[in-house]
Amino acid sequence: MTGTKVKLSTLGKVPSATRATTADNAASADNATKLGDSPAASYVKGPAEAWNEVTAFGTCSTMGSLWDNYNATTNSTAAYYRDPLGVVHLKGTIACGGDPAALGGSHGIFELPPGYLPAKDENFITPSAGGASVVLVAGASGADVRWVGGADPGSNGFLDLDGISFRCEPSGANGCP
Repeated sequence: MTGTKVKLSTLGKVPSATRATTADNAASADNATKLGDSPAASYVKGPAEAWNEVTAFGTCSTMGSLWDNYNATTNSTAAYYRDPLGVVHLKGTIACGGDPAALGGSHGIFELPPGYLPAKDENFITPSAGGASVVLVAGASGADVRWVGGADPGSNGFLDLDGISFRCEPSGANGCP
């Protein structure tokens, strides 16, 4: 049947759904202010904060070299932010002016403030000039982001922090939702 064969006079009136107590499809519904019996304001409270750029880097070599941003003209700079759900995000491509492996042990890249830490230490595999490196975000054993091993980024080689994310803890303390 095509639209030209429909007799409009035989069709019933379409009910209005501009306002309803409950409705699957309505322009307005009385229960739209509650989501799962919680007010809408209980959910995401607003936009994420701006990136907090890292300005104090840790020592990374026996010569006292510091971690620093790697070619900030073409790569993202080291920074972090916490989203409204309490997930902390890291970014940046960094480098050491010396050889981090020669120093031995783990090397603090930068510190995170309270409210931006995981409950326990978390390890992440991340790209570096030497291959796959391991970056630890210290929750239980400190308050910093560290290169702990894997491929050596090498002298002036890069270590990528882009995409590292974790939940802040404890919830309700130091701004952690």
